Amino acid sequence: MGSGKSTIGRLMAGRLGWAFVDLDHLIEERTGYSVAALFDKGEAVFRAAEADALAATTTRARIVVATGGGTLVQPGAMDRAKAAGTVCYLRISPVTLASRLKGDASRPLLYGARGRPLYGAALQARINALLNERRSLYEQADLIVDAEDTPASVAEVLLAALSK
Repeated sequence: MGSGKSTIGRLMAGRLGWAFVDLDHLIEERTGYSVAALFDKGEAVFRAAEADALAATTTRARIVVATGGGTLVQPGAMDRAKAAGTVCYLRISPVTLASRLKGDASRPLLYGARGRPLYGAALQARINALLNERRSLYEQADLIVDAEDTPASVAEVLLAALSK
């Protein structure tokens, strides 16, 4: 979350001449609910919709998919994605993530106990906890690219790595 998956994914798809799918948008289209509204029904409800959307994308060819930050952490999801194509982890520092995500009300996992977006040390602590939980799975990706640079530069690095 906040690593630039959607922006870089669109750039990659354009340069490859492939389709682009933002999984969160696909979930919203398929369910008729926003990501936040699905989370209000429970994270399990959202994760089930997310798994269905991921399954729908893995049957397609010539597609770049920007997943949510927790998509591939779900049981079997990483294997499913890797069987369908190349999985890329856009690695970015927790400090940069906190800077990008502060006050973002569209990220339910970054809400505090009162249902409001986290800020400051609380936001940094939540981001650190999520990364610590997910890092070992993220690092199972086929390609790991540092994504601190501009989206265009990161896309060029990915394209070069994919062409090898």
